[in-house]
Amino acid sequence: MYNASMSRLDYHHIPKVLDLVDASGAHAVLEAHDGEALYVPLVRAFLPTVKRTDDARAKDAHGLRTSYDVVLCHVSPGAETHALLDHVRALLDRHRGVIVVAPKRDWEKADFAGVGPALFVNDPTGIIVYLAKTADIKSARRKLLQRRVRRQSTFTPTVEAVFRSVRRVRKTKSA
Repeated sequence: MYNASMSRLDYHHIPKVLDLVDASGAHAVLEAHDGEALYVPLVRAFLPTVKRTDDARAKDAHGLRTSYDVVLCHVSPGAETHALLDHVRALLDRHRGVIVVAPKRDWEKADFAGVGPALFVNDPTGIIVYLAKTADIKSARRKLLQRRVRRQSTFTPTVEAVFRSVRRVRKTKSA
């Protein structure tokens, strides 16, 4: 069902997935895979806020005794739809959130939108979706938007000035 060697071909998904893990506020991440882990070593290397990272075979991910903030799943082409969606639902029952990376040629956003509240990351070749509770989705969406604005502010002085004034107004309102 999941194939880490396929995800190596889709290397352009890596920064988007890492941004999504970071925006989710996860402190414990599990990668469910068939083969070898791809994202867990990168999470360890680039996200110091994540304190615990593990990887497990996809079929063994349900039987783990511990709960994780985020479970990463990479779907290989040709995966059976109903079995995968049942697997994702079972993971959501046990863990706080699930990030799924699936090839766009085999899947549609509607397949994952039916599972529960979802945050989709724009990608031309694949579907990257964060499935979690509504509050977690809203928080991740806000963090991703703030990060995008900060990145733009480094390019445009006007955007940076607006961003500073918004932060200043928020501080005075909260004080």
